[in-house]
Formats: sequence, structure tokens, C-alpha cells
Amino acid sequence: MAAAENDRHLLVLDAARGIAAISVMLFHVQKYMFPTHDLTPWPGMFTASYIAVDLFFLMSGVVISRSYDARLLDGSMTLRAFARIRWLRLYPLYGLAILVGFLYETAKPLVTHQGSVDLGAALSALVPNLLFLPNLANKPEGLFPFDPAAWSLSLEWLINIAYAAIVVRWRTPVLALIVLASGGLLIAQSLDAGSIDLGWGQSTYVGGVLRILFSFTLGVILNRAVTAGHLRLPRLGALPLLAGLSLLIYTPFGHFGVVYELACALVVFPFFVLAAFEAQTPSGLVHASGELGRISYAIYILHNALMGLFSGAWKAVLRTSPDSLPAVAAPVLITLIFAGSWLATRWMDEPVRRWLRTRLPGPRPGPEGPKAPRAS
Repeated sequence: MAAAENDRHLLVLDAARGIAAISVMLFHVQKYMFPTHDLTPWPGMFTASYIAVDLFFLMSGVVISRSYDARLLDGSMTLRAFARIRWLRLYPLYGLAILVGFLYETAKPLVTHQGSVDLGAALSALVPNLLFLPNLANKPEGLFPFDPAAWSLSLEWLINIAYAAIVVRWRTPVLALIVLASGGLLIAQSLDAGSIDLGWGQSTYVGGVLRILFSFTLGVILNRAVTAGHLRLPRLGALPLLAGLSLLIYTPFGHFGVVYELACALVVFPFFVLAAFEAQTPSGLVHASGELGRISYAIYILHNALMGLFSGAWKAVLRTSPDSLPAVAAPVLITLIFAGSWLATRWMDEPVRRWLRTRLPGPRPGPEGPKAPRAS
């Protein structure tokens, strides 16, 4: 038996969010925690997993447009109310990740007695990061030194506000020009850099802006076209769709370079999202899809902080790197990330959001579909 007609696409996007978040987490675990060992029998399996960020941005455009277009246009929702809803959705786990990363990075030199803490520089990065803004100072290095994945959440927040303030009123031909211009520039920048993995650093930040401009705006266009009945794909099952998406992101057969990355972001992912609108979701996948979507944001935004804590604890106890014993360290770390993400969602994020809704002025947020972060 399939899920209810009006919920099918949301369930598939929920599952897709989970698959994408896990792929980004595994990419970072492989790259930074176990650089000298392959975690799977397929070398380089997670090499291109950063393309999942483009899928996050695309799904975000679809879902934000689907959830808020009508209310923002008819005036039943103000910009302030929209910003409140989005802040409540994004900030608790985002703030937690930034603060945990800050505490870890400032405490590490004191515990290891290696170097000293430049608290002034750390605070100069912490303040803008807590406001969804990048660190533009030279020290500490990085736009978001306490949680590198936060760059996409920063752009997500900024484009959400721009959407509600201005973009929602623009006609589709204007949005199509943005898609064409940003897509063309993104192709040029990616070919020059040899990768679509842009946005995380000062030298690549413009590329990250182009990534979200293209994918988020295209997501809005796709939702409008589907809502108006102008675009429909043949109905496919959720399982083959999600299996195909996993193969694209996890690349067990090898990484095919920047052209492959661009093809996924610019062509294949939009077709996946269109197909997801009509996908048939078996009832047996409903709970799993919902749970994947539920913890996907926590996996995405918290995994760097949890990696740092795990690495520090491992080195303190065993006096060696986790990379020296990957057969033990990798499963323990990945289990820790899943467990920590579920606990943070269940016992921190959801209760805090409920508590804040009762105390912050403004209308209560209604139900939303799956959020991409974003991302980030």
C-alpha cells in the first residue's frame, strides 16, 4: 500500500535529505578522520559526496516555495513571521554546533599544552558565526572555523530572507534569468577550480553563492511549474529513485570529475526532485523516510563537532590517532554521530523549538515539508 497521495513527495524528499546528509558526513569522516584508509571496498566512494549540498539547496527552494508562496503573496504571513519560523527551525542545532565547536577549539590547546588560545580572535569569529555570518578575519582561519558545514546554513538563511522579502513576488521569467546567469557562472567557476565543491572558504565563497542561487531558485521554479500543472514526470517508485540517488552521490564506481558533478547539480537532481513529486512510497518506507528526514539536519550540522570531540577523547585515552585503528574507530564514530544526532533532535532541538514558540512573539508556525539545509 502506498502512502497518502498528498504526502508521497514529502516522504521521498525526507529520505533524500537523510541520504544526502549521511553522504556529507561520511565524506568528512573519510577525509579528515581516516585519510590513509578507505572505509569501504570501493576506494574514493565518498569523494564527490559534497554534491549533496546542491541537492539540499534545490529541495529547500521547492519546499520553501511550496510552504510559503501563497501566504506571503496574499499577506497572511509577514516577513517577520516567516523569519521567526525559519529561525526557529534552523537556529537551535546551528547554535549548538557553533558553540560546541568553539569550546572544543579553545579548550584543545589548554588540554594538550600545545600552543596558546587567542581568545580575542576566537570571539571575533564566534560573534558573526552565531549571527549566520562568515568570519572575514584572517584568524582563526575559515569562514566558519568552529563548524565548517555551517557555511551552507548561512547562505540558506540569507536566501530564505531574500526570498520572503523580495523574490517571492518576482515572476518566473525573472527567476529563470537568475538560474541561467548563476548556472553559467557556476559552470565557469567549477571548471576553473576543477570541482563544484565551492563556498566553504574565502577563496571559494562566491562559488557557494552561485550554487545556492542556481539550485534554490530552480527549486522555486520547479514547485511553481508543478503546482500550476505544467510539469509532470511519469510516476516512479520511491525505492528505485532513492537507490539511483544514492549511486549518484556515493559514487561507488569512482569519481568522474567536475563534469559529472555539474551534470548532477544542474540536470540530474532537478529531474529527481520532479520525479519525487509523483513517487509512490510503499507504506513500509514511510516510517524510515520520516526518521531519516527527522535526524538529517542534526547529522549535517553536528557531525563536525562530534568528530572533534571523538578525536580528542580517542587521542587523550589511547595516545594515538583514530586513523591508526580504523576498523574499530570508524564504526564507533559513525554510531556516535547517529546516536548524538538522534538525541540532539529528540531531547534538545524539538523541545527547545517548542519552548521558544510559546515565548517568542508572533504566530505559531504551521506544518512544513522537509527542509534541506542546508545544507545545508
